[in-house]
Amino acid sequence: MVNMAIYDVGEQFLRNPGWLVAIDTSSDRAGVALFDGERANVIAWNAHRNHTVDTLRQVDHLLRLAGLELADLSGIAVATGPGSFSALRVGLSIGKGLAFAQGLPLVGVPTTDAIAATVAWAGRPVIAVMTAGRGRVVWTRYLNGLSQAGPRNTSVEELRAVVAPGDLVTGEVDRLQGVDVIPAVMGARVEQVARIGWRRLQAGEADDASRLEPIYAHGRRAKDSVPA
Repeated sequence: MVNMAIYDVGEQFLRNPGWLVAIDTSSDRAGVALFDGERANVIAWNAHRNHTVDTLRQVDHLLRLAGLELADLSGIAVATGPGSFSALRVGLSIGKGLAFAQGLPLVGVPTTDAIAATVAWAGRPVIAVMTAGRGRVVWTRYLNGLSQAGPRNTSVEELRAVVAPGDLVTGEVDRLQGVDVIPAVMGARVEQVARIGWRRLQAGEADDASRLEPIYAHGRRAKDSVPA
């Protein structure tokens, strides 16, 4: 029943794309975006663990700035992590709530996919990084825009040890001695969540909102080891 409903709504999106709203609460660097296939309107802010208070208010604020209402939305994209436990749950809860309440298709986008997409123009292998606290990071390697393995949870030094010549490191890491690093730009990540979500919905894809789960920085899908 749920899968059939999502399929029907996905067909509705293809007939009338409208606007997609994207939500990213993967870390303290939070953001929301509106995207119509061409234009992207973005609000990004330092949430400082106030995601529960700020996020829905920022969605409403962005809609008002764009002169839109919830009825104008045709899809939702939400960053699924890796990220912090409480922050991710806020974004997923809002995304799912809007999907169920408005009858909209929902797409989950791994946060490192969005990070890697911000530097796709470089044409190089990319390592997309999120902070995990206590001196650790979670990262995924990408080649030609495709992830090469699931997210890895390591120390910064362990990350440095596996960076190969030609790799471009980007995301929530400001510097890494001897390595080419492009620090994250506020707002760029959530814009890519929107763009990736839009492409998936255009391809007729949508996630089961009742089953979509976040990827936690210290969860079972962020392995505490370095690939060989």
